[in-house]
Amino acid sequence: MDDEEVKDLARKIAKSTSSERIILITDLYKTSTERKDFLAPVRVGIELRNGWMIDLAEQVLLFATYRDEGKDSALYELALCKFLKGQLNQAKQLINEIKKIKKLRLDQAIREAIIEARLGNFSSAKTLMSKVISDNSHFINSGLAWLQMFDFLADYPYEKAKSLLAEVEKKYRKLEALEIEEQVIQALKEKRPYMLLRLGDGEGANTRISWVDEATYPILYNENRKEFHSTWFGRTDFINSVEFSDFLNCFDDALLNADCISGYENNLLNHEYSIGSRRGIPSVVNLIRKADQIYPIAKGKCCITHSVIHYALLFSNCLERILKDRKFLGIVTCHTNLPEKLQEKYHIGEVESYFIPKEMGRSSILGDKAKRGTHFPDAYQSLSEKLKSIRPGELYLVAGGILGKVYCNIIKQAGGVVIDIGTVADIWMGKVTRDVDSSIINRIPEYTL
Repeated sequence: MDDEEVKDLARKIAKSTSSERIILITDLYKTSTERKDFLAPVRVGIELRNGWMIDLAEQVLLFATYRDEGKDSALYELALCKFLKGQLNQAKQLINEIKKIKKLRLDQAIREAIIEARLGNFSSAKTLMSKVISDNSHFINSGLAWLQMFDFLADYPYEKAKSLLAEVEKKYRKLEALEIEEQVIQALKEKRPYMLLRLGDGEGANTRISWVDEATYPILYNENRKEFHSTWFGRTDFINSVEFSDFLNCFDDALLNADCISGYENNLLNHEYSIGSRRGIPSVVNLIRKADQIYPIAKGKCCITHSVIHYALLFSNCLERILKDRKFLGIVTCHTNLPEKLQEKYHIGEVESYFIPKEMGRSSILGDKAKRGTHFPDAYQSLSEKLKSIRPGELYLVAGGILGKVYCNIIKQAGGVVIDIGTVADIWMGKVTRDVDSSIINRIPEYTL
């Protein structure tokens, strides 16, 4: 089966009744046997699981375990389903079934260690991961990062992380989209500086709690930052540079100066722990720790909101109401044709554009109309100077990734009202640049300019 056939069958299974589903899965099993395409059922199961239809994926994958051909792959993908559902002991049993058939692949051996860690068996997890490292010399850096990740999980198990989040949510006032719209409109009326800052796993990976904390998990943090910067900038050589350290200081200043910070809700925390993400878990936890750390300074000045507030502002038409008929708008974006589209759509008098290089890892999605170049440190330093001369009291939108947080702060310090819109800029251009659920993807055509 080619990729389109796999996707089409997964869609049919998702929409089928129970009786129809049995027929579809049986036919899939029969057809894949006739074609000797024994991994076809596994691929359909993966497609369903990737769409978070985990129960349906399990039905298909369970069927695929009934024959010897491709059985180890079916067992592993089924184990991942159990893992995502939090059924860790069942996932462990399925991994053990694979070991009876053949030696675990690298990804399977890593997952076995992660399952042990999630079960709280940290000594066993470290033993397993040490074996993976010794058997795979190219995996040393990642393997050592996982060993420190297990230490992080021991220090911040799920229940502790959830408790930390609950404490932060008690301390800060939590806002929804309509309340943020009101704050922005009021700030614009009063010509008063305002900043909505959005934080995600990239920002979390680069958040510094203390030098002691940095020294406790140095390899974990370094590898996570390398992974993030490889995607965003296509390079990782500047991570330990003086310039990047200076940027992180500016990033800390932005957090202290924000009026509202997004990235705080149980769903995000649950998701990262459920998938066992090496970057996601410490990123989310450290954002929570940072909010708690800065509270004595931010108290009474800063509110918090959920991580997808930018989508909420868009889909509730808050952004439309803020933008419509505005005399002036400033925008930081990689999309060179977005400013004129916004100007036309919302009848904006004047638009001042600041173009930045596009995200390297999504270059093909963003397309040729997105600006090319080196974002850090070249464009970053140049733009940081330009933004110091923005118009006080006017509205600015920023879509600039982690560097955009500093741009937002410079704009606020210069007297601007700034909203960190992130991938809303991509949606306006009809681009899907993040892994989002169908409820968001289905609305992109409606909001494409």
